[in-house]
This record gives sequence, structure tokens and C-alpha cells, in this order.
Amino acid sequence: MSIRILIADDEQLTLRALSDLLSMQDDLEIVAEAGDSLEALELAERLVPDICLLDLIKPGSDGVSVTESLRQTQPDIRCIIITPNAQHGELKQALTAGASAYVSKITSASDLAKIVRLVHEGNRFIDLNSMTDALSVEESPLTSREAHLLALAADQVPFEKLVQLTNMPPRMAREHLSHIAAKLKAADLREATYIARQHGWI
Repeated sequence: MSIRILIADDEQLTLRALSDLLSMQDDLEIVAEAGDSLEALELAERLVPDICLLDLIKPGSDGVSVTESLRQTQPDIRCIIITPNAQHGELKQALTAGASAYVSKITSASDLAKIVRLVHEGNRFIDLNSMTDALSVEESPLTSREAHLLALAADQVPFEKLVQLTNMPPRMAREHLSHIAAKLKAADLREATYIARQHGWI
């Protein structure tokens, strides 16, 4: 019986290539492709694949967020997060969210197929390259909530939308943003964003 896979990637060329390469494996079946987190969640909840391969990096629409949501709604689906740049905070967040595997984007299709099979059997996997990269990054002083909030602000998400996505009252959101800047010893949010990105915290 084939392993049913949903692939989510916000880069269409990568999505298509990954789908084509994995579908060449006799025991793997690509049941759906998604270009963003909302589509991934909708398809996963409707089709209930065995595995979700998540290569989503946009703030507020990343693989960790999707994994966390699916753990609540479809706990039997196993999620594999693919990352272009492993970060210590993200690795920790991914495992806490319930990801079964965390792998580098440079992983070959044949190796990724092997990882899919391992995860389907109930194993967990962390790519050695990803772990090495992640552990080389200084531990973030930001909580996951603060990192999410700063990432949204850095992506120039309108304040009204930011409040909606974080479920914070406007006053609390402003206070949190000011606190984040102070915590990073930054003069303003622009500098805080620069510092956080330089250290790989967002």
C-alpha cells in the first residue's frame, strides 16, 4: 500500500520538482499539492494523508504553524519540515509542535524518500546538517510568540491583520513590540528586525 503524501511549498517550481521526483517512487503517492498554509491545512483535513512535507517559510504561514495546527485537528498525520536555513529556535519549535522530521532543503530526493518511509513507520528524524547548522546559531532571547510577532511586523503585515493573526488586543500588541525592541537593545522595530534576522531568530 502506497504512502499518501501532501506537499506544501510556497515556491511553485520547487513544489513541482519535489512532487515529480517523489512520485517516481513506487511506494509513494502524491495526493495533493499546496502553495500556502491555508491550502495545506484545508487539503490535509479533507484528504488526511499519511505524511505532510512542509517547505513553508513565510511568517505566519510556516511549516511549524501548520504542524501545530494539524497536531490538534489530525494527530495521525506525520509532518516533515523542510528548511533552507536551519535555526536553533526553529528546530526546537518544530519538535515542540510535533514534527516527526526536520530536514535540509539540500536533501536529495532519494534520501527524502527514505526519510518519508522512516517517519511513516513511526520514527523521528533530524538531518545531521540541519542539526549542526541549528546548534551553531545563538539561542534566541525571544519567546516563540515574540518571534512570531516580530516576524509578522518584519514582513510588513498591516497592524490590523497582525492583531487578528496573534489574537492580541491592539494595545497589548504595541506593548509587546516595544518590549521586543527593548529586549534586543534596539532603537526601534526596524533595528530589532535586523538584529533578529542577523542571528537567525526569525
